[in-house]
Amino acid sequence: MSKWKTRLTKLQKLPISKNYTLSKGLSESEICMAEEIYEITFPPELKEMLMMFNPYQLYDWSDFSKTNIEIIKGSLSSPIRGVLFDVERNNFWINS
Repeated sequence: MSKWKTRLTKLQKLPISKNYTLSKGLSESEICMAEEIYEITFPPELKEMLMMFNPYQLYDWSDFSKTNIEIIKGSLSSPIRGVLFDVERNNFWINS
């Protein structure tokens, strides 16, 4: 078993002791659908983790409802919006 797989197995057991639950892992097709909907590519390690379990308290990548998609898309675009706000309104960009 790889070090990464060993860590994932330990991580999968950890939340149970802290009242933090995990849902079942995603299928390959659900991972592909999420990548397509959100226009992202999960790194191989994250894909492997999401196929073992889904830490849905963070984001439920397996919920393809309109509301959940809007929530995740909003979270993914938040850093970009924050930087653009600072550049446009807070003189974050130095004039050359």
